[in-house]
Amino acid sequence: KGRWTILRFGHTTTGKVNVAASDSGRGLEVDKLGREAVDYQFDESVARVVEAAGPLVGSVFDTLEIDSYEAGLQNWTATMPADFERRNGYEITRWLPALTGRIVGDLDRSNRFLFDFRQTLADLMADNYYGQMERRANAAGLKFMVEAYGPGPFDEVQVAGRVQIPMTEYWT
Repeated sequence: KGRWTILRFGHTTTGKVNVAASDSGRGLEVDKLGREAVDYQFDESVARVVEAAGPLVGSVFDTLEIDSYEAGLQNWTATMPADFERRNGYEITRWLPALTGRIVGDLDRSNRFLFDFRQTLADLMADNYYGQMERRANAAGLKFMVEAYGPGPFDEVQVAGRVQIPMTEYWT
């Protein structure tokens, strides 16, 4: 009985193709919120270069850089429900309608959820993308450099403050 609105939620790739890649390296952007996907990306690209460079790693080839962020706005990963609950202490499911602009409970609680959701995205990017890339680079004998800015779901100061070599660029 009553009037219902039924919402269906799912997730898929953003469809964003990486930029500045050779034809053989062109493809969909990696899931930057998921550590396993980032490990796969590292293993299938950087690790191969490290292996080919052999004894030059750490001297001639000594730094891995992630350029400014141009990958678009990812807002989900397969482990998001568990990641969100672990980081915030409550389940995400009942609050999902707030992601569509609806009020859940009341405005204050909906806004608090949206704050927590955005903070979770930023933390996952810092930990699972930038942080994991740095751990993997360091383990391979490389320093890690990042242009920690761009229109992405992350906190630029948080990311820049966690890497060995933060950098930027400017245009006049």
